[in-house]
Amino acid sequence: MPPFELLPRESTERRSRVIDLERKEQASRRIVLAAAAAAASAGAVPIPFSDAAALVPIQIAMVAGVTVTYGLPISKGTFVTLAGAALSYGGLTNAGKYLVTNLLKFVPGGNITGGVIRAGVAGALTSAAGEAWIAVCNQLAQLDPERLARLDASEVRDMFMQAFEKRARGGPRDSEE
Repeated sequence: MPPFELLPRESTERRSRVIDLERKEQASRRIVLAAAAAAASAGAVPIPFSDAAALVPIQIAMVAGVTVTYGLPISKGTFVTLAGAALSYGGLTNAGKYLVTNLLKFVPGGNITGGVIRAGVAGALTSAAGEAWIAVCNQLAQLDPERLARLDASEVRDMFMQAFEKRARGGPRDSEE
């Protein structure tokens, strides 16, 4: 080792990658926070079933923004697979709440209660999906480029669903474990 180097090259390169991932994670959390706030606002709209049309583009834009922040080459097919997985999970587990709160919009005074419930559910689900996607992007960013190129959309979907289920249950972020 040359006398002017204090740490071996491998150690400084590894630390540089860790700092870069931390910076990307922080920037991604700002994107997720903004998307969760937008989703909560969309959920609070007192027009029956209007929030569904707004939530999908908000969540897709969030996933795209986080992906761009990490500089990952994710295909349109992978986005479609992820969107389908997220919507089917969220749709199946929250269809009852969604239907009831939208029907409350037709009842006088039900708009306020239903709006609060929908806003909370929309914001929480969007936040959980965003945190799950950050966890996936952290994993993907640490793969070598050859392995990343060989990843199948179903593998990425499975990674996402595992992380999403963990976060939907209130599990810790990867940086908190």
